[in-house]
Amino acid sequence: MGKNVKQAAIWFRRAADAGMPEAQLHMGLLHEKGWGVVRCHYEASKWYFRAGQTFIKQGNLKMARYAQQQIRRLLPDYYLTQQLKDEIFLAGGA
Repeated sequence: MGKNVKQAAIWFRRAADAGMPEAQLHMGLLHEKGWGVVRCHYEASKWYFRAGQTFIKQGNLKMARYAQQQIRRLLPDYYLTQQLKDEIFLAGGA
C-alpha cells in the first residue's frame, strides 16, 4: 500500500476523532477495504456506527440511515444495526 494512502488514513483518523462524520464514514471504508489500515469489518462497522450517531446529532437522518446500511451490509446480524435504527427512530426519522 502506498505511503499516500497510509498518510490519508492518519488524517482521516484525526478528523474522525474530532467528530467529523464524513471522516468517520471514510474510516469505515478504509477498514472495510484495508486501505492504509488493517482490514477489519468489525472495526469498519464501529466507525460507520460512530458516523451514524454523529449524523443523528446533526439532524442528518438520511446519512445516518446510510451508515446503518453499511453496517448491515458488512455484518447483517450485528447489534449496532438495530441500535442505530432505534436512535434514528427516536430522532424522528421513522
